[in-house]
Amino acid sequence: MDYLKRMEYFTEVVQCGSFSKAGIKLGKSKSVISKHLSSLEDEIGIKLLHRSTRQLSLTEAGHRFYHRSVSILEEAKDTFEELKEHQETPTGTLRIACPNLLGADDLIPLAAEFMLLYPKINIDFIMDDNINNPLTEGVDISIRAGWLKDSDLIGRKLYSSCMCLAASPAYLNRHGSTPTNIAELESCNGINFSRVPALMNWKIKKDDISYTPKLNTSATANSAVGVKAFVLAGQGVAMLSMFAVKKELKNKQLVQLLPDYEMEDFGIYALYPRQRFMPRKNRLFLDFLSERFEGFSSTNGG
Repeated sequence: MDYLKRMEYFTEVVQCGSFSKAGIKLGKSKSVISKHLSSLEDEIGIKLLHRSTRQLSLTEAGHRFYHRSVSILEEAKDTFEELKEHQETPTGTLRIACPNLLGADDLIPLAAEFMLLYPKINIDFIMDDNINNPLTEGVDISIRAGWLKDSDLIGRKLYSSCMCLAASPAYLNRHGSTPTNIAELESCNGINFSRVPALMNWKIKKDDISYTPKLNTSATANSAVGVKAFVLAGQGVAMLSMFAVKKELKNKQLVQLLPDYEMEDFGIYALYPRQRFMPRKNRLFLDFLSERFEGFSSTNGG
């Protein structure tokens, strides 16, 4: 007996609510569907459906069998899809959501490298500093920089980055000095990232003593791109992630302030929905990112 086929017929009848509708969906006649289900009931010796001229309803045993059948059919489908994917060249479109800075500086160059390895995979980047939810926005993978909150999504940590205080040489020259302690820092103008509350109240530590410096806010932006642009334009000091300013620090467009003080670390995460079977293209991209970011250290410039 083809148990999977009869489970499929049974679940379709339950979901469609009639033999006729299930037959149309499956491309079988009503009589064929009915005969298979009657044979199934006869073989197992249990009635699964109450039949009447008006409607079908599940028996108690039918309810149990329906839920188990759905689970078994999903598992079988996933198994066949996984085997099929391993036999084929990975294809399809990956929808990736990420913050603007992280996307432009790190992820797009890596994605280009990935696409050379898998030329039949296309990548659609949605670059936005809003926190995207893959479950509601049709995104395969959302890559986020920050402190991961409780979520129904699965989070895979790619690497850690620390925060740093940065200012332009032009601003420091105009200010008259480079701050070397908290009191001197508080005499500077600050630039805040309004979208992330944690970056509106800077937390700094030295010798096990914590500080929350209060600066006069000269500018605020709702994206890291805007905050960084203000800093480069010489408008003040900002707390930014090291990954966001590593190039500018290296080429001396920006200066790191209070390097002997400790700033908070945070993670770079790949978030994706819980699913029984992850498409191969998704899994390949996640593994590729993990490999490229393995051992990454923002403190030494990546």
